[in-house]
Amino acid sequence: MTLAFAILITLAGTLALRLAWRRGRQQQVRQQLVLRWAGWLLLAAALVPWVATGGGDRGVALGIGVVMLAGLALALVEGWRAWRAPARRRRERQTRSELPRAPSRGLALLLRRAWIFCLSGLLALAAALAVGLALWVCLARAGMNDANVLAVAMLAVPVAWAVLATLATMEAGLGKRTLLVTAPGLVGAAATLALAGGLS
Repeated sequence: MTLAFAILITLAGTLALRLAWRRGRQQQVRQQLVLRWAGWLLLAAALVPWVATGGGDRGVALGIGVVMLAGLALALVEGWRAWRAPARRRRERQTRSELPRAPSRGLALLLRRAWIFCLSGLLALAAALAVGLALWVCLARAGMNDANVLAVAMLAVPVAWAVLATLATMEAGLGKRTLLVTAPGLVGAAATLALAGGLS
């Protein structure tokens, strides 16, 4: 029962964030703000049943996994709808565009999406691992028990990955998103190198 409740709240929060993104594209700022807050509050509330179900480390990791799967499912649904849209509607959208399309527009769009995919996946994971490792080294140097240090670091990595993946896919400039994802990883790596000497 607790697991089903956790999944239900997580799916509701993910759907609310997706609807907030759609309202933002439709210039409905007030509805976007309400849905965005509702989505994040639901995801935060979902942590309680997830922790009760699988513990502080495994439960949070399972919750993040459900969020990612739900987001992937929503993206696939949107892509299917766009592919199934009538050709007439696609032609109308193209004629409404005031800016002419450059010949390399298709390749640039493909490269942009590929970079966003890498940014929200492998690079966000690498940055999260760097943050978790820095936290591990910092807590170990502070004298915390090894088991507690490992538990905190294992909990920090999936949470940091979820946050960084969200930043990588938000509506902002690609350069800004790249900086928001890579900066924590660079800071974590630098902190690890600076603090690791004190453990030897």
